[in-house]
Amino acid sequence: IISGLTKDLLQKIFGDFPNLNLVAEHGIFVRYAGQSEWKEMCLDDSAAWIQKVKPLMQLFQRCTPGAQLDVRKASLAWYYHDCDEQYGSFKTKELVHQLALSTGNLPCEVCQGDK
Repeated sequence: IISGLTKDLLQKIFGDFPNLNLVAEHGIFVRYAGQSEWKEMCLDDSAAWIQKVKPLMQLFQRCTPGAQLDVRKASLAWYYHDCDEQYGSFKTKELVHQLALSTGNLPCEVCQGDK
């Protein structure tokens, strides 16, 4: 099972099925069938970009009532599903623009999902 969920949540949901391979956070953590330990697939320095991008995303979170920032081992996600729809959409476009300007030479990619 490949998921964007955290390893803790996947373990809680599917931990009783030892014959399943579990992949958490889109490939960052793997628990192979028949094993109880999770393996981290992320290199230590491959997520160093997070510390450079996180302050900008925190600023947008503070300026957008209802927005949430989800910080994971190797990713950041900004959600605005609890915001005013028009304002959240506007701030998202503004954030994507600022991230595009800020991340050009960092080993990361800006992706847009759904709210």
